[in-house]
Amino acid sequence: MNIKRPSILVPALALTASLSTLASAAEPTTDTRIDEELIVTANRLLQPKGSALAATTVISEADIRASLATSVADLLAGVPGMQFAPTGGQGSQTSLFLRGSESDHTLVLIDGVKVNTASEGFARLEFIPVDQIARVEVVRGPRSSIYGSEAIGGVVQIFTRQPNRDNFSGGATVSAGTEQTRNASLNLAGNVENTAYT
Repeated sequence: MNIKRPSILVPALALTASLSTLASAAEPTTDTRIDEELIVTANRLLQPKGSALAATTVISEADIRASLATSVADLLAGVPGMQFAPTGGQGSQTSLFLRGSESDHTLVLIDGVKVNTASEGFARLEFIPVDQIARVEVVRGPRSSIYGSEAIGGVVQIFTRQPNRDNFSGGATVSAGTEQTRNASLNLAGNVENTAYT
């Protein structure tokens, strides 16, 4: 007489399949945005550049070196929607116009600190040395709901180079051009106990 015994193979396979499903659900998924560039200026928080709704341009330190710009106006000249109106030669007052807005409707920040003047309303970009800039983020379009009425045209945030806290460092550059133009700069950076300087 042939007696059929209940097979334990089917429940074992079902258990194995459910355990593998749980294991795959527990594994961390690889996010394709991990290597994406991060920005802070668009919404005043750290976020991937692709998730920001506002049009944003980032100028990295490598881009700054490659540009050979001698002024902030030269550095930002290639940003879409950006126009400048200098009142004279190099070192003269330069007004910035972003997306056709007035010069006092573009907020300029240096390491998060507003540099637009209270009297004139716009930033004096000619006083910012390019060799001290590590990164620039430009947000084009109205950001007044986040930054106030000075950001109707957009926001330009300049991040400066930070000193190496481990040791003393320095550098010097000298350049010359046509029309008897010359430029020289010297920079020193380091730290003394809890105070860093550059």
